[in-house]
Amino acid sequence: MKKEGVWNDSEVSLKALDRLKEASKPHFDQLKEQVPLDLQLPKLPETEQMHQMVGVYWNRGVIATFNFLQNLPTHVSNWTDKGLDIALKNDEIKKFVDNLKLSETPKQQ
Repeated sequence: MKKEGVWNDSEVSLKALDRLKEASKPHFDQLKEQVPLDLQLPKLPETEQMHQMVGVYWNRGVIATFNFLQNLPTHVSNWTDKGLDIALKNDEIKKFVDNLKLSETPKQQ
């Protein structure tokens, strides 16, 4: 797919879509002849429609990615707190953490 340009910029991707539609047309036509039902296969979207759809979904993906990255410090903090809370419910882990806290306390002279 990468070789065909699917993951390149939108113009190259649209050309790849046109090539796919052109290459698949004889196979769809043959399939229509072989299927005895009056089955109407859906048409592939027009190139301009695909161009708009690709742009919209690409932009949504970019926005979602950056929203996630923007909120990543908060997510990591929340996950850490939640993980620590769950871990401290285990008595052995709680004792271990308490012992660490005691060993870090400066001794008075």
